Amino acid sequence: MNRPFLLPPLRAKDLFVLQRLLRASTTPIGLYKRCLLIWELAAGYNIAEASEIADLHYTNAHKWVKRFQTTGLIGL
Repeated sequence: MNRPFLLPPLRAKDLFVLQRLLRASTTPIGLYKRCLLIWELAAGYNIAEASEIADLHYTNAHKWVKRFQTTGLIGL
């Protein structure tokens, strides 16, 4: 069983932007999936569960998480 992917605690501003993008009907599907991945990881899901929920391949999910960790929301 996978352990939870340890993201650094997200700032309130980042959580607000993620939530806004997830709720907007105009968010492109690719961006939506990447935001959902980060949202689920922040909620405590492990990387396998979060990638399944976001409908991303496990390998791609790792790539996007690493990009998010280095560049933040702009990297998504």
